[in-house]
Amino acid sequence: TAAFTTDVVNEWTANYAQWEDYPAFWRGLINQTIGEQNHQGITVTARQEGSAGVIEYTNAKVSGDDQVTAVYDDADGKTNTVTLHSVSGSRYEGEIPLSDVGVYQINVRRSNGKKILDNTNTQLTMQYSAEYRYDTTDTALNELIASVSGRSINSLEGCFDTTPQRNAAKRDLTLYLLMAMTILWFLDIWNRRMPDLLPTALRRLGNLRSKAVDTILSAVDTPQEESAVKTKQKKITRPKKQKKPKQQKQQASQAMLDISSLKKGLQDMYDDTQK
Repeated sequence: TAAFTTDVVNEWTANYAQWEDYPAFWRGLINQTIGEQNHQGITVTARQEGSAGVIEYTNAKVSGDDQVTAVYDDADGKTNTVTLHSVSGSRYEGEIPLSDVGVYQINVRRSNGKKILDNTNTQLTMQYSAEYRYDTTDTALNELIASVSGRSINSLEGCFDTTPQRNAAKRDLTLYLLMAMTILWFLDIWNRRMPDLLPTALRRLGNLRSKAVDTILSAVDTPQEESAVKTKQKKITRPKKQKKPKQQKQQASQAMLDISSLKKGLQDMYDDTQK
């Protein structure tokens, strides 16, 4: 492998261009890297088998005294030599260990004694392990589907023809929320315009509750306990002094007749919400 880096403005490489042996330099560099090859009748292949690389050399001109060797550079850049052995006539094979992922440069030479008759370059790439490769012929998934009596879906047509069954139903709460808002709105108006009526109504409800409790206790407890419970309930739930009924009637009639005031109050509330 050879690398030559030039610069854009041709400052430090200008002397190379003026060198008289510049063309010969490149010719020699290419010959040493690729080699002067004569591929006529010569075939060199390299393939990976497990953790080893198999080099196959075929040449019809090989004689019995010729020796075929392969010089290769491993992934770490170390140079190694392996001898190829004849397997059938003019075909030779040899193995090299593939210890690491990378590119292995291989030069196969046929020699007779110290004389090199021909040489051919090739390379072998050590790929990643099988689990990291893209294998389009993988049938493991299909075998798994078949083992569980399943089937593969090759077409999406008809996948959405049936509507899936719903486990829960949706309910629109808009109407219920509007009703609750309307009731609370009227209660707010009532409380603002007639503040004394709502507490009075609540006190009456409290009195009714107290009477109901007294009735239940009287049906269960003894007469002596009944008297004590009634006295205690009357002391606890005795309401405060209420206003005179006449005064309550006047307030109610005044609130019912004061429609213009109610309308003005609603308008004020609407203006406040708009702000």
